[in-house]
Amino acid sequence: MTTTVLPLICHGVPPEGLARNLVGRTVTAYAMPPKHSLEAAWLFTLYFEDGGNLEFWSEFYNTAGWNELGILVVSSLGEAVEGRSMNLEQFRVEIPSIRIAGCRKLLCEEDGFLAEYGLLLAGEDEENLIIAAGISPGSVSVSRHPTRATSARCSTFPTALGKSWMREALVGQRRSSALRF
Repeated sequence: MTTTVLPLICHGVPPEGLARNLVGRTVTAYAMPPKHSLEAAWLFTLYFEDGGNLEFWSEFYNTAGWNELGILVVSSLGEAVEGRSMNLEQFRVEIPSIRIAGCRKLLCEEDGFLAEYGLLLAGEDEENLIIAAGISPGSVSVSRHPTRATSARCSTFPTALGKSWMREALVGQRRSSALRF
């Protein structure tokens, strides 16, 4: 069976350079539109100590029948498609700093499709930040987990995968060509 790869979408950041763009940076804040939540935000912005930021949302693809798979979209501020980006500075929430030590794609393989639907940002302080396609089409879900809990509890994180499961990119070694940044 042929597997179709649905890759992470990047605007203003080359996909192959995404990990290099994130590793070594420190997350200090986030923002999302009012009345949105970490379980369902249609736009989510991460702010870094160096003054930079990245925006996240998702796009969905019909795969087979009524099945949909969400793909994470990452954008430099101002690089998003027309009408998608917005300045969320007034909704900025400061958080304890997370210095990013590693970055992995989260994958879902279902019905002959391999979807890159999220990112796991591993912090130097044993905290992980997970940003993944949300349950509602177009949204993202965001969660912060201790390193030791993430691999064991990854499958319980709410995403658009419904009855499917989550797994870290390193688990799928047989598809290594599709897993690298």
